[in-house]
Amino acid sequence: MKNAHKSCWLKTSTMFLLTWYALTPALSLSSNSFGATSSELSTTNHNFSFSKDKLLQSDNEAMVLPGNSANNKFQLYFNGETAYTSEPTLINSWQETSLMVWINIADLSNGIQFIAGQNIFNLQLNADKSISAYANNQTITSNDILNNNQWYHIAATFNANTFNLYINGVLNASLINTSGSLDADTSYFILGKNQISDSQYFQGYMDELRVFNKALTSNELQKIIFQEIENNNGIVKGAVLPKDITDFNTETHISTPLSWNYLKRYYRMDSLNEIQLNDFSKELNTESATLHNVEILNQQTAPLPFVTNQSGSLENAINHPEHGIRGTDALAYNWSIVHIKHNDVYFSGSQAHLGLIIDEQNADLEPITFTVLDQAELNISWYLNLNGTIDLKDNSQLIQGEESTLNTSSLGEISTNKAISGDIYTYNYWSSPVGQTNNSTNNNTYKLPDVIKNINFLKSGYDGGTNAIADYWIWKCTNAYNSTNSIWQHIRSTGSIKAGEGFTMKGTTNDAAQNFKIKGKPNNGPIAIAIEAGNHYLVGNPYASTLDAKQFIIDNSSIGQNNGAITGTLYFKEHDSGSSHRSSAYDGGYATYSLAGGVPAAHKGNDNHAATSHDVTSETPGQYIPMSQAFFVVAETSGTIQFNNNQRAFHIEETHANDVAKTANFKIAAVEDERPKLRIGFNSVNQIHRQLLITEDPNASSGYDWGYDAKAIDSQIDDMYWLINDENYNIQSTNLIEESTKIPLGIHTQSEGENSISVDGFEYFPKDLNVYLHDKTLGVFHNLLDSNYTIHLAAGSYLDRFEITFTDSTTLSTDLYESTQIDMSFLNSENSIVIHNPSAIYIESVQMYNMLGQCVFKLQSQANKSNFSHNVENLHFGVYILKIKTNVGIFSKEILKSK
Repeated sequence: MKNAHKSCWLKTSTMFLLTWYALTPALSLSSNSFGATSSELSTTNHNFSFSKDKLLQSDNEAMVLPGNSANNKFQLYFNGETAYTSEPTLINSWQETSLMVWINIADLSNGIQFIAGQNIFNLQLNADKSISAYANNQTITSNDILNNNQWYHIAATFNANTFNLYINGVLNASLINTSGSLDADTSYFILGKNQISDSQYFQGYMDELRVFNKALTSNELQKIIFQEIENNNGIVKGAVLPKDITDFNTETHISTPLSWNYLKRYYRMDSLNEIQLNDFSKELNTESATLHNVEILNQQTAPLPFVTNQSGSLENAINHPEHGIRGTDALAYNWSIVHIKHNDVYFSGSQAHLGLIIDEQNADLEPITFTVLDQAELNISWYLNLNGTIDLKDNSQLIQGEESTLNTSSLGEISTNKAISGDIYTYNYWSSPVGQTNNSTNNNTYKLPDVIKNINFLKSGYDGGTNAIADYWIWKCTNAYNSTNSIWQHIRSTGSIKAGEGFTMKGTTNDAAQNFKIKGKPNNGPIAIAIEAGNHYLVGNPYASTLDAKQFIIDNSSIGQNNGAITGTLYFKEHDSGSSHRSSAYDGGYATYSLAGGVPAAHKGNDNHAATSHDVTSETPGQYIPMSQAFFVVAETSGTIQFNNNQRAFHIEETHANDVAKTANFKIAAVEDERPKLRIGFNSVNQIHRQLLITEDPNASSGYDWGYDAKAIDSQIDDMYWLINDENYNIQSTNLIEESTKIPLGIHTQSEGENSISVDGFEYFPKDLNVYLHDKTLGVFHNLLDSNYTIHLAAGSYLDRFEITFTDSTTLSTDLYESTQIDMSFLNSENSIVIHNPSAIYIESVQMYNMLGQCVFKLQSQANKSNFSHNVENLHFGVYILKIKTNVGIFSKEILKSK
């Protein structure tokens, strides 16, 4: 019998398999503790003997393979009594190694059980169902206890630095290696029993055993756990996710391919030649292990990858306890691979996977939709193959990491909603996270009807309607056709928009917020837009997630090695339409963001925040830019505007009543930033409020700093700004805010009248510092933490009069001040200046200034009287500055002349 069938072979793509299923009608089927089915076949028991560390085989019969397997993927069952595999020495004096295998422990399994390895390096299952790894007399043991009838991936890595044990890719135990290379070893490489005796037999299934003579990094290991691997011209490649396996360095952003030469054994458990288990690490399976009493071969059930078997919540759709698969494992490990083959699969909450595959249709030819609920993150770190639909409900987001690719042949889409409260007059500044759908390219150009699915585009007139917008207001600001300047291009609903470009759009007449349904092929990976020096460009977040503005600025630096082109400042247009299409009715400006932080746009209406306020207005842009939000950049040099996956992040969008985003800009909840910040406000004679920001940052200086100092690109009729190299800035950074710090301010007004300067707010600001407005013309240091500084200014520009300081430089030392106090006041009943000089110090002169800086009274005292007064005629009511010059310093004080 054992010779009768050796000439009957079934040829597969990689091997010749002995088929007995069709030729032996009397062959018996077996059952075991895993509930074996009719697809599980057994042979009669083999007789083996063991003598003097030599494995001898006698009267062996061939392993039988199931003839009805659909995919020729199998797993071996070890009976816990006599079954094992063996081959001559494999690991011998290696400097480093990795050993890994999938195991599923049988119900009746008990005691210490050897899993795989040699004397010098091996894995074993302990009596308490923990896992131990052994190397050079060093042992590490897992904290986790394994369950029966459940698949686990077990791996140990060893090099000159560390000895690690992983369970399902999680580092479970580790030891600093002090023994150098592995010792010399001539023992057999064994699966399923003790090395030196017929004991400690493993009971359960094994699959996908791999041995590398390299200590894999966690990044390399996690990429190959939930899939089989292939040889791609000398590089290890995923069989499920068709990408080369690489070790990705998050600091250098460099990926190093994993060479196939490191793979020394690969037993897939589905390549057998009579009683030999073939090794897939070599061409033509030139290496193999001998099977001893291994009687059961099942179709593969290990999660290679996780596959849905029904509809419903994702963890339940994957859950398959009879196959040893726990659905929650697909959500517990960020490197899981999930294949969705059923419609109406959903998940409420954030999830992360190495790879996600979504089929176009289920077995009943129904289109497949996978739904993400509850403002959740769907994070795909490495590979997405999208042929169905991902529906991002409730402001959920799709994140793809820096290594993550979207299969260009994907013909599926993502769907998301944006509810915008607006009107037919107000511009919104948009971008799209999707492009036109095809099965050949990514980051595709689109027209608005390609991606906005529930809105009508009115081709005539200027007003939108119910569920309709006037396409007259669809514009984009880009390089001109000759690329020398930037222009507004009137694209309407028929013009093309590139991935990463922004566009304008007005609203509908709907009483409630308009819900825009956006659907198309998601953008992913690098996106580059050409820009010419000096040009403005309206760009936008091109991804189905929030965008990290800080990382975007760094990646687009025009200095250093990033080869970017922009100035390092982002501008967000904000305005009130005034219920008119006429631009002359618009009020507003540009909210600004840099690496130092954000400030809101100048706006109508003076907002006098209390000096102790920590509030930042809702229009203040933060570090994270919401999905579909557009903004302006300015080119410092000719080059490209660069978007990439490293800029993507998950942050929940801040919504308002009825989950509606604010009209012009979507908002993100504030992110904590512990750098000291001071916000100075200007409240003008024409009721315009401007806020400026100063931020302390160790990367900045007292001069101009690229990416931190934000130039003002709009100018109001009345305005205030920081002055750096005679240019106007809304945001300034400095390496240190202390008493000696001075920050020049510029102001201009169109009309004569009263203006005030205030502290709008501060964050993590030193409590021991005061904030002074220094009016150099009047010689006044006004503490803004006590009150606003209010001053009457004539129309014009004031570029060398004001500065922010943090100490009153006219203040005398404490000892001297206590001995030289001078008190000044104005006696309204007598129109007289009253001076109390208890120390009788020498007073050289007394001067009085109005708030225009004009001297209205001057007295050359040349005296040291302890008390005196002086009548001042023809004073109008208002605030004046009284200055007294003495031989020890200058004293100044605001006084009020009342009616």
